Amino acid sequence: MTSESIHSVVDTGNGLLILLGRRRADRRADREHPFGYGKELYFWTLIVAILMFGASGGMSVLEGVTHIDIRPQIRVRDGLPYHQGGLDGSAHLILH
Repeated sequence: MTSESIHSVVDTGNGLLILLGRRRADRRADREHPFGYGKELYFWTLIVAILMFGASGGMSVLEGVTHIDIRPQIRVRDGLPYHQGGLDGSAHLILH
């Protein structure tokens, strides 16, 4: 549910930025911009893409860092220690 709420907030923010770009791109030409502001929409879509890439990359790095556990997981079964992982199945077969 947390990921869906984050996804909804990000989609809302993206929509608002693109709406802002559309409104700014619809302005009429003036002395400073004789060809108008139409290209400004592309700028705001670029900003949306950069924000999405940065946020998703940051979340991926955060998830990766929080899930790294370099300590070995030693468990004890029937009084004998074994390493959880590849030896888990073999220790279970040997001990039972």
